[in-house]
Amino acid sequence: MDQGIKQNVIKGLGLDALPEEAQERAVESISKIIFQNIIVNSLDSLSEADQDAFEKLLSSEGVTGDAISEFLSQKIPNFDELVEKEVASFRNEAAEFVDNTEGGEKVS
Repeated sequence: MDQGIKQNVIKGLGLDALPEEAQERAVESISKIIFQNIIVNSLDSLSEADQDAFEKLLSSEGVTGDAISEFLSQKIPNFDELVEKEVASFRNEAAEFVDNTEGGEKVS
């Protein structure tokens, strides 16, 4: 996972108060979800040629999250804003889930 996205997740979700080991576990799980959302939401912003190049990158053996983030940040002018938006969206959804479960409602 790209370190910038990782730090955004830690700060954006208030995980910086947790012990480092707990931060790592939480960030790993949360980041996967957020990163998938970023990829999906980035596709519409790419030209057809960039979409083809992105597909090739994704199918490359040993491709890393950092390589994917670098590609998208080079191709999408507002990539940092997109990342912040996805972190905020996840934070809001998580808060809503917690509010619903603490309020006695059963979430299925």
